[in-house]
Amino acid sequence: MKLLFVTTNPGKVKSAQRNFEGSGIEVTWQNLVLHEPRGEDPVEIAMAKVHQAYDLLKKPLMVVDAGFSMDALNGWPGTFINFNLQKLGLPGFLKLLEGKDTRKACFFHVLAFHDGEKIHTFRDEVGGRISDTPGGKREAWHWSDLALIFQPFSENRTLAEMTESEFHDNYSQKVSNVYQMLCEHLLKNPSKPGS
Repeated sequence: MKLLFVTTNPGKVKSAQRNFEGSGIEVTWQNLVLHEPRGEDPVEIAMAKVHQAYDLLKKPLMVVDAGFSMDALNGWPGTFINFNLQKLGLPGFLKLLEGKDTRKACFFHVLAFHDGEKIHTFRDEVGGRISDTPGGKREAWHWSDLALIFQPFSENRTLAEMTESEFHDNYSQKVSNVYQMLCEHLLKNPSKPGS
């Protein structure tokens, strides 16, 4: 069974492909720029994007939208990660946390799947903390520059300090489970994806 993933982010595709390995579901990629509505609800954003992609391609597909929340900044930047990374960069993010009592943060992911009739959404969160300084090097499998400053709770290293295998084994597959949720849904409903 094939599953079409619509995104411009090759890191997301790589994560999805690794997460579906051995499931009998092959993830294919359509690099397509979608209009991303402004808003604070990642579920609404993902649903709007999957509906838009389905209207263009007319086949079952999935999209993933992500956000990032820092406790000390009341959940900022939320769904506005890319805009704020471009404006402030990682040094700006770290400066905002100076003198704060907590460095707790989390990524949240929403996967929206359009089966041709209905949209299904799956959400998860990955908790951790912001490191004091950037660590590691941004690689193709990372979703954003935040990999340089985010340490999952189970680690004392940033995502960017992990090897590709460690990143996928410790973060992408074990912690981020929206792909697993969709995989279970598809295996229970095998006729939905088509192709």
